Amino acid sequence: MPRGMERQLYLYAGMLEIADKGFDELSRQIDSYADSLSSGKSTDFMATHLDSISLPAFVRKWCAENGFSLEAALEKDVPELLRELAAIDVFTVAQLNAIIPEEYAKQALESEYSTNIYGLVRDWVLIHDWRGLLTSIRVNWSIDPNDEGSEMLVEFLGQEEYEELNAALESQGSDLASD
Repeated sequence: MPRGMERQLYLYAGMLEIADKGFDELSRQIDSYADSLSSGKSTDFMATHLDSISLPAFVRKWCAENGFSLEAALEKDVPELLRELAAIDVFTVAQLNAIIPEEYAKQALESEYSTNIYGLVRDWVLIHDWRGLLTSIRVNWSIDPNDEGSEMLVEFLGQEEYEELNAALESQGSDLASD
């Protein structure tokens, strides 16, 4: 190879090696962060900013503390949950904890309610401030009135407000279809 090309090859190979080491280090830092949240070693877990690692960690912790079994779900859409939480000004673990209805765990256990991370967090959001959510952003999901999660929402919102919520979601859905 001509000397200039050979030099470029070695330069790029060195850059790839540096990037690979950087990604390895970043991966270790992410694992360490996740471990510190899961083990409770984080200095102040409640002050932790919500992100794609801390949100599932908090939900798992809440479930464990409240004897609530969470259905398995791929956590690929956690950024969407974070966007929805931000729409109602929930940015930290403490703020999320504060919007959970006081009797939610008790009611969920009594009714043998079963859901995944998305249903659980969205229940909390909707019960806390569904109007704020729907006026701030458009959501790409709806509520199935035949789903057991509807019963939880009716329990906390009341039938009339639940119907208002459903109508607002349907309206938003039809707005999306016409866009």
